[in-house]
Parts: sequence; C-alpha cells; structure tokens
Amino acid sequence: MDVLSTLSRRDALRIGGIIITTATAGCGSSPKSDSTGLVLHSALDVETRVMVTVTNADRDEPILNSEIATVSGGDQVVVSDDIPRQNGHVVTVSVDIDNQPSNQLEWEQVSEPLHVIIHRDDIVFTVEPPG
Repeated sequence: MDVLSTLSRRDALRIGGIIITTATAGCGSSPKSDSTGLVLHSALDVETRVMVTVTNADRDEPILNSEIATVSGGDQVVVSDDIPRQNGHVVTVSVDIDNQPSNQLEWEQVSEPLHVIIHRDDIVFTVEPPG
C-alpha cells in the first residue's frame, strides 16, 4: 500500500516540516562534542512511549541508564543529548504505541543526532546530516 496516498494534506505538510527541520537542525553548529542526541517527533494523538538504552557492544549491561520518554501529538522532545559518540556503543530505541511494541532500532554507528518520527503505523528513524 502506498503510504503517501493514505496521508491527508495536513499530515503530509507536518511530516515534510519535520523532515526539513531535521535536515537543517545541525547546520552551522559548533564543532562536534563527545556526545550526540536523540529527538522524538510525534504526529499521533495518543501518547507514545520510547525507551532508550545505551550498552557497550562487548558487554550486555547498560553503560548509561535506560531512559523512558513519552511523546504525543505534535510534540518534539529531546530525549537525550549525552549519548557517547564512541565506537563500541549500541543505542537501542524501542517505540511502543498504545502499549504495543511496534518498532525497534539498534543504532551502532553513533555520530549524528538521531530523530525518531512517529506517524500512524509508520516510525521513521533518521540521522541528522552533518553540519
């Protein structure tokens, strides 16, 4: 099924705005620090729960505390801005909509901020382009 055919004009404009904002958010920023961030964007009317865990690839225990964030319609939330940019870290992002696990990403090459865009049944994980 073509996702774009099921979107209303308002939904398409909202997602387009999020993508444009995401693509230009890091441009002109200062030199890279040793950490990066995770930003949630939601176009859903229901509250969505996102769990973020950072682990060392060589070990199973978390090296940073797991963090749970909630986001709802039209919100943009910075979940974390201190995810280490070092090799060997795995960031796991789990998104639950209506208490149902719907999508998970393991982000292994942490370098630029990760944006999670939640819209209906679609969850998009996108990395901010280097600025």
